[in-house]
Amino acid sequence: MVTRLYDLGMQEWDICNLHRFMDWVMILPRGLKAEFWRQFQQFEQERHMPYITSVERIGYERGEKTVVLRQLKKRMGDIPEEL
Repeated sequence: MVTRLYDLGMQEWDICNLHRFMDWVMILPRGLKAEFWRQFQQFEQERHMPYITSVERIGYERGEKTVVLRQLKKRMGDIPEEL
């Protein structure tokens, strides 16, 4: 359904408001609600996911490692190189 709304030219804000209205009017069983949100989040991620080259991916991975190591050092002090 969400895909169709985007295809019809609706903006994200309008779709969010429509979902708020639907939540107010209709209560889904727990299983269906969980499935709906899983599919909705997956769709949103795919829609906003930019293409990342392998070089960019390597850079992001290195950056993540740097941030993790920096946080560990703040909390634990110096970390032996072999770890």
